[in-house]
Amino acid sequence: MDPALVDRIAADMAYEFARTAPPADFPRFPDLPTGRHTSESFYELEQEHLWPRTWVIAGHVSDVAGPGDYL
Repeated sequence: MDPALVDRIAADMAYEFARTAPPADFPRFPDLPTGRHTSESFYELEQEHLWPRTWVIAGHVSDVAGPGDYL
């Protein structure tokens, strides 16, 4: 890999890890209404349009500690 690219990636990573807030010019995210988390119709929309197209992976490294382990 090109050394200049490696240096740029390392510098970008260091910048991101050092940040404590979004960049000053970053747009503010809108507030989410509470109903988003409690609405049956929104739940149904997520079930239909989001979850069939999304992988959700959760586990702990100890669950797959060795070569060939799977969860």
